[in-house]
Amino acid sequence: MPLLIFSVACSVRMLAVHQWFKPEEVAHLDSSEYIALAQGIRFHHTLSFGAPHLWGADGQLNTPGPFVPTAARAPLFPLLIATLWWNADPPIGAVLVLQVLLGAIIAVLVYSMALAQFGSNCAVLSGLLMALAPLSVRSTAWVLSESLFIFLLTLGIWFWAREKGLLAGLAFGAAALTRAVLFPFVLALLGLSLLWASKRNIYGRIVLGAMLVILPWTVRNAVTQHAFVPINVQGWGSNLLFGTINVPYGSGNPWPLYNQNPITANIVTHTASESDAEREMTRVAVRRIFANPAQWLWMRTKQYPRLFTDSGTYFYFLPLQTRIIKLTFLAGNFCFLLLSVLGVYVARSHWGKLAHLLLFPAFLCAAQFPMLTDTRYSLPLVPMMAIFAAYALTGRKQLVTGLAETDSLQLQEFVNCGS
Repeated sequence: MPLLIFSVACSVRMLAVHQWFKPEEVAHLDSSEYIALAQGIRFHHTLSFGAPHLWGADGQLNTPGPFVPTAARAPLFPLLIATLWWNADPPIGAVLVLQVLLGAIIAVLVYSMALAQFGSNCAVLSGLLMALAPLSVRSTAWVLSESLFIFLLTLGIWFWAREKGLLAGLAFGAAALTRAVLFPFVLALLGLSLLWASKRNIYGRIVLGAMLVILPWTVRNAVTQHAFVPINVQGWGSNLLFGTINVPYGSGNPWPLYNQNPITANIVTHTASESDAEREMTRVAVRRIFANPAQWLWMRTKQYPRLFTDSGTYFYFLPLQTRIIKLTFLAGNFCFLLLSVLGVYVARSHWGKLAHLLLFPAFLCAAQFPMLTDTRYSLPLVPMMAIFAAYALTGRKQLVTGLAETDSLQLQEFVNCGS
């Protein structure tokens, strides 16, 4: 069964790359920045844009330098691209192939975790849900950090389920160096380890493993940036500021509205770098929030559902009315969210045993509230949501007791099937 899930996940992701990857997209926005930073690592041995880089500007290749170290972006995804960069051209094809494989492995890990806790019916369904999740499949065709981050996050939770705390922490540390949103979660686990005596050992080892990976980069940032930057500066202030800008539903893609907003434009115009812009965005966002906290709270309440609403615009090529596609996707999003919440509720008497599946989704849902909400930011939740949605659908009333009783190493089964 793991081999079947792996094959299905690989197949649909290869089709996604064929259908949705557009070479011109990697020359703009986030993708271009990751590639430019990767070139700095590959050919100049430092995370650098190689030229003054303003907030929101496209990354440029073959810049003349100087190659000044930056902490704008988390380093691991550019490092991965640099590792695959074997000739003069950016290794876009190799990155996409790797993302297909990572997406398929994520589906197998989801199957394995569901089997260990909820039995075979739930495992098969959750693995297939993960293999076929539309936006997760679509993200394979992006040259962005989502695939790598979700793989490392899911791998860490897989180790956590088996009480391999240090290995889980190492995976979490690598995930945090891919997308820094995981760093506050590691700190939250540190706090829980002080409050939850029975979990102190496992959580302590997770935190230790994560810090072993994160701290060397923090030290590098202190030396090169002359500031305390745990991982990166990009995204913290801008996402908080964009969360204070009202974008009515039905406005289409909100990103041009955020970027063209007079507040954003004024900050970008009057700052010398992306780091300065992020700091100024944080200050402006905080002022706006405290100027009218009730209005901000109401706006965030209205905007928050965007985190879970995928309108399926990438399927508009189908010979169907776009309205039908949009409504179908919105209804599917709602059902998936409802089923995952129902699954959590049905398993309520076992929450202590399911902390590894529950804590990160709870953290991300809370942490995302004050920030810009975009559907792709919910992608890290999908593996855990798939498990609980499948549990709700399979109707199991009891959890499987003991990891050893259900084969604690399902990846070995996968290897055996492959051979």
